[in-house]
Amino acid sequence: MGDKGTSVVQVTATDADDPTYGNSAKVVYSILQGQPYFSVDPKTGACRWAYVLLCGAFRAFWDSVNFT
Repeated sequence: MGDKGTSVVQVTATDADDPTYGNSAKVVYSILQGQPYFSVDPKTGACRWAYVLLCGAFRAFWDSVNFT
């Protein structure tokens, strides 16, 4: 079972733009598909369960998650 708030995965990304020049190098995480079952912290990329799910349901929902 996945308890609400349990960490599922940590996604990371980098941007080659110069971070001292505006916001062009700012990385913000979001989920395109997979809501409302998962949530992602926009600053850290930590993906967590948004609901309590049985373990067997994890695979079905995880296959539909897309990060940006």
